[in-house]
Amino acid sequence: MKKILFISVLFTSFLFSSCGDDLEELLDVKFNTTITEEIPVTVIAGTNSLIESTEFSLIENTETSKYLDKLKTIEIKKMTYKIIEFTGDSTGKITAVLEADGETLHSISDKTVNTEFVNATVFEVTNKAALLNAATSLLKNKKISLKTNGQTVSTSPMSFKIKLTLDLDVVANPL
Repeated sequence: MKKILFISVLFTSFLFSSCGDDLEELLDVKFNTTITEEIPVTVIAGTNSLIESTEFSLIENTETSKYLDKLKTIEIKKMTYKIIEFTGDSTGKITAVLEADGETLHSISDKTVNTEFVNATVFEVTNKAALLNAATSLLKNKKISLKTNGQTVSTSPMSFKIKLTLDLDVVANPL
């Protein structure tokens, strides 16, 4: 009887030690979530520098904050931005570069802000390497800093918001 008990304990420990990684993966929680941020921009008439920034934080997102210290992977499936809530000079233009932690994600040149607002143009970041680096930074630091750098040209003041959206695939493990 002792031999059977010993053999069953030995077999069970061997089984669980060889399948440990598989069992851990069974507990993985996979989910999609969206994080949005808005950058308000107000400019005076003339040619002006544009330097605005915001921060995407996993702490502020209700889904990711539950697993903050248990995150295994983050993938940015899609990153977009668009102009919202425009007022002012309908002929005003913008040239800008969007950066994440100092790395260029996307740029636009000589766009009429009101036209982009009226058309509800959605600009998509397609630089896969930059998105991968941003996702790695987001996983490591639990946040990324986004900066818009460029210039505006207008004959009268204008204001608008740039709405940024991150669609994420997340894998966490509660162990």
